[in-house]
Amino acid sequence: MASEAGRKFTFQAGLQRYLKTAGQIKRGFPIPRQQTPYAFAKAAEYIEKDLEKAEHFYRQAIEIGERPESAIKDLAGILHQQGKTQEACDLLKANKHVFVSDINKYENLLRNLQKQMLPSKNTLNKAVKVSGLGPMADELTLKSLFSNSSRILHIEFGYDDNNVRWAILRFSSHSAARKTFEGFKANHRYLLEWLSVTGEIAGELNLDKNDDFSLFSLGKSTINKHVPAFYTYLPDAPCKQFEDPVDQILENSFFSYLRPNFK
Repeated sequence: MASEAGRKFTFQAGLQRYLKTAGQIKRGFPIPRQQTPYAFAKAAEYIEKDLEKAEHFYRQAIEIGERPESAIKDLAGILHQQGKTQEACDLLKANKHVFVSDINKYENLLRNLQKQMLPSKNTLNKAVKVSGLGPMADELTLKSLFSNSSRILHIEFGYDDNNVRWAILRFSSHSAARKTFEGFKANHRYLLEWLSVTGEIAGELNLDKNDDFSLFSLGKSTINKHVPAFYTYLPDAPCKQFEDPVDQILENSFFSYLRPNFK
C-alpha cells in the first residue's frame, strides 16, 4: 500500500512540474492543467508513455463523468494501441448515448476500429525486421532510435549469412508497428521489412520521411538501404585521399578543424 501511495505521489509530483513549466515553454502535449483523472491519463499517455496507466485513469474519468466523450474516445484509442480492438469497439457501443451531440464522430471512430478487425493480408503483419545493425547494437540502443518505443513488445537479435546483425521488433498490431516507425530516426541507414505471421519477409516498410541529420552522418544519406551500412566518422565517399591516415580522418569528419592548414 505504501509503495502504491509513493508511486502516486511521484506521478503527481511529475505532473505538477510539467504544469509549472507548461506556461513557459511551447506546449507539445494536449494535457489539461488540472489534477484530475483525465489530466493524469493524458500525462501517462503523452509524458510517461505508459498505456496501461493511461487506461486506468481514463476509466476513472469515465466513472466519475469527467469529460466523458473525450475520455471514452481516448480510452478506445488506448485499447486499440494495446491490441484490444474488440474491447474498444464494445466500449464505444456501450456508450453510444454519450455521443448524441456528434454522432458522425462516433460512427467514424467505430467504423475505423471495426475495419482494423477485418484482417487483410497486410494488417496481419505485426513484426518488423531491421537489417544492417552494428555488431554492438542492443535493445537499449535500438529503442533510442525511436521517438516513442513504448509499443514495442519484444526485440530479438541475430546475424545473417554475411555476419551482419539484424533485429526483429514485435508489436501488438500492424497499426502499432507503423505508428512506432513513424518516429524512427534512422530509416535511411537500415533496411526495414515486414515479417508475416509465419516469419517470412512480406515486403519493405517504406517511410516517406526526410532523413535526419547528426554529427555522425553527412545529413541526407545516399546509401542504398539494401546494402547494410554502419555509422562511421568518415563519409561514404571521401573526396580526397591522403598519405597519412590521420589526415584522412581529420579531413573527412567533424574533427576537420583540428587538421593544420599550411596553405
